[in-house]
Amino acid sequence: VKGIDFDESFAPTAHATGIRTVLAVANAEDWDITQIDVEQAFLNSEMGDKEVYVMPPDGVPNPRGFAWRLRKFLYGQKDAPRAWHQTFKAWMLRYGFEVAGFDECTYILKDPNTGEVQLIVV
Repeated sequence: VKGIDFDESFAPTAHATGIRTVLAVANAEDWDITQIDVEQAFLNSEMGDKEVYVMPPDGVPNPRGFAWRLRKFLYGQKDAPRAWHQTFKAWMLRYGFEVAGFDECTYILKDPNTGEVQLIVV
């Protein structure tokens, strides 16, 4: 509903200083750096308890005039970036990553057996 539930649409993004810090440490320690892109990221975000309905796009038969209930977020929804960040953060924490103290979008995983460190910047 326009004007309702839009007060929490902010999604954190990685700070330039966090990215530079990670790159500087990786360079100093001669770590490998890999970049990936999560395709259709917003479609992997959970709606939770929200119920969002949309009308079908023009040209799609809809003889009874029903609205469609979304089960996942779509690109263009105002709260989709925040939902994606919450979904991704929950996944990272579940698998043992910690949020870096200097940036909410940087995650760290330290392997106590090998000493290997994984830094992920979103």
